[in-house]
Amino acid sequence: SAGTSEPCFDRQTSTACRLITPGASSSAAFADCFGDGNSGVAERVPMASLVAGDSVLSTSNEVSRVIVNQHAIEDWRFSGMVQIKHAMGSLSLTPDHVLKVDGQFKPAREVKLGSTLDPGFEVLAISHSVRRACAYL
Repeated sequence: SAGTSEPCFDRQTSTACRLITPGASSSAAFADCFGDGNSGVAERVPMASLVAGDSVLSTSNEVSRVIVNQHAIEDWRFSGMVQIKHAMGSLSLTPDHVLKVDGQFKPAREVKLGSTLDPGFEVLAISHSVRRACAYL
């Protein structure tokens, strides 16, 4: 981030696991993107490259379709972020990022303490911040 140690939210280096082969299994896609897989059914790509209609790995065992990609916006300088600590780790997301919460799809800004993230992780803490976009945006 422009030669500083300050973290930034970067639309070019934040990645997703995009399926190359329609109908490929989530386990094969997960292996290709995060394991030792080499089946060629999925690849890690910058979030900014996703378009509506792409199929992406949304959990280690579930594939979802991209509806809209706010990471493709060219003029971001700062982005609001929601940090969600849950029973198995944490997430740092834009407030409009959609998750399955308490059995319904909701934007991250609507997650509450005690909510359950699919597939069953309790939300333990929530915080908000603003992150600077990286200099080359």
